[in-house]
Amino acid sequence: MAKPSAKSKPPSQTGCLFLLSTGLVLIGLLFLNSVFVRVFFSASFSALDKRVFSSIQFILPIVMIFLEFWVYDAAVDFFRYRKMDADARRDDSV
Repeated sequence: MAKPSAKSKPPSQTGCLFLLSTGLVLIGLLFLNSVFVRVFFSASFSALDKRVFSSIQFILPIVMIFLEFWVYDAAVDFFRYRKMDADARRDDSV
């Protein structure tokens, strides 16, 4: 098992503050996604059966949360690796 270097920082994704902030973000995203779905589907698909409309209103915001976190994770990885590559190139030039 590799020992952490002096430059490594403790993980920022631990503790109560991280869980609280993640929960608040999830609540906010669920609310915004629900409003978006209600506005979009009530205006454009008024002929839908009430059961189908209710199912869409329940399932689609949850699916949208997974997609939003997937995009966020991909963006974080992209920029993290980009920064690591830039740091490695700078260290090689010294």
